[in-house]
Amino acid sequence: DDYIKSVVKKDPKKAEAVELFLAHPARYERALQKIIDQLNEQRKTRITLKRIELFMHAYLSKAEGVDLTTAMLLTGRDDFLGMPPLHYTAIPVKKLQKLYFAHCRELMLNVTNEMASQGNAPNRYLTLSETEYPDVWQGMAGTFYRPRRKTVRRMIGRLQKRMSEIYHMKPNVYKLLLMHNNIMRYTAVLFAFSTGFRAVRSPLLPPSQIDDATGFAVISDKDGIDYYNARIVWLPPICIQQYRIYLEHLACMLPRLEHLDINAFNALRHLLENPRPSDKTPLFFFLRMDGRTTTLRPIDIWKEIRQRVRYDLPSNASRHYLRSNLLESGCPPEMIAAFMGHWERGEEPWGKYSALSPLQYAETIAAHLVPLLDEDGWKPMYGMQKYWP
Repeated sequence: DDYIKSVVKKDPKKAEAVELFLAHPARYERALQKIIDQLNEQRKTRITLKRIELFMHAYLSKAEGVDLTTAMLLTGRDDFLGMPPLHYTAIPVKKLQKLYFAHCRELMLNVTNEMASQGNAPNRYLTLSETEYPDVWQGMAGTFYRPRRKTVRRMIGRLQKRMSEIYHMKPNVYKLLLMHNNIMRYTAVLFAFSTGFRAVRSPLLPPSQIDDATGFAVISDKDGIDYYNARIVWLPPICIQQYRIYLEHLACMLPRLEHLDINAFNALRHLLENPRPSDKTPLFFFLRMDGRTTTLRPIDIWKEIRQRVRYDLPSNASRHYLRSNLLESGCPPEMIAAFMGHWERGEEPWGKYSALSPLQYAETIAAHLVPLLDEDGWKPMYGMQKYWP
């Protein structure tokens, strides 16, 4: 193509910054096809645009700092194994640009070295400079439901501010109602942003599924009768601490609940006194103004969050947030997949023949998850055990 040749011939030191690709994409495809045809004729090869496309997708998906979802965002190709995690992934375009440029430069360097080892003079056009080019695109590529860090931090701050205001209220039935409903809401949201838990039936796990000593918990959400999708997650210390604080709050509220709702009292006493209570025991419930309790669904928790804290995102936005931020911080994709519950047949991290070490898994997740929670401002918030006479 004469246009591409004219650009190549320009002296890069004198050439002004211009937008190169203004014509219809078909024009450049035809020009590239001519180059490929010439190469095939000279080298007796069978290169095609499709093969180049497939190669770049496979090359990028295995490159350092890139996983299958990142390669899908870079190349625009669909991949069956990457569809579920891609649903929860959004990456800044700036980061995608840097990754693509870095790995293309690495690829060209490998080609140049191979040519030199074969006694061929490297082509100067295969050498990419180290220059960082200015950002052209802003924003994210991927899911629309990844919350921004400032949005999550603002939500956390408002939840904590609300709790602090309740602490200074005079002790009465209204304070009891507000304190319980708000510590319950805070604990549920912290749990969601610590585990990526799909709150299908309950926003929190029962105590029997959490091991305080190791921090491991068992999650079986969106699962079948074979428990194929059940997984082990590692709970960060702040999550376990807040979980125990909430249980202590329920224990302190238990005597008062006996006079308000006897059915809720019996169910809660069973949960707190039985070492292995039924998973169906309602751990989360709202107190109403008439003193009665209402068992909550996860959708109710986030409805309240949207109304009172002005956090207008879907209830599973925490999964989008966790996966995207863990990936962006450099957490290995295999560990993220095990944490989020994303695998297909033959990829099961907790299968019989898996070589994944639970200790290594916990250490790796902790190295990326704990700083994320600390930077976002999560801290323990107490209930009746500390702010009730």
